[in-house]
Amino acid sequence: MNFATWSIRNPIPAILLFAMLTFAGIWGFRALPIQNFPDVDLPRVTVTLIQPGAAPAQLETEVARRVEDSLATLSGLKHIQTSITDGRVSITAEFVLEKNPPTR
Repeated sequence: MNFATWSIRNPIPAILLFAMLTFAGIWGFRALPIQNFPDVDLPRVTVTLIQPGAAPAQLETEVARRVEDSLATLSGLKHIQTSITDGRVSITAEFVLEKNPPTR
């Protein structure tokens, strides 16, 4: 005699087991910790280039534009932000959230 036949002949234990598993599932679901603002790692890459003594105008034409053009060819790119100061170029590339950042 298999379980299905036994359950048809004795429905009370099968119904009680089903009810207990249902309540245990509901209780377990309610006991799960929920975070209102989950920690999300945004797919972002920052490139910093340093050339001591270089003027910002020189860095913009010779360095920043070339790196920006190279980054612009990547797939899944959402936004590029560039910051240029005396002797330093910082480029931040933000990718679409569904895409993984490029690896080496």
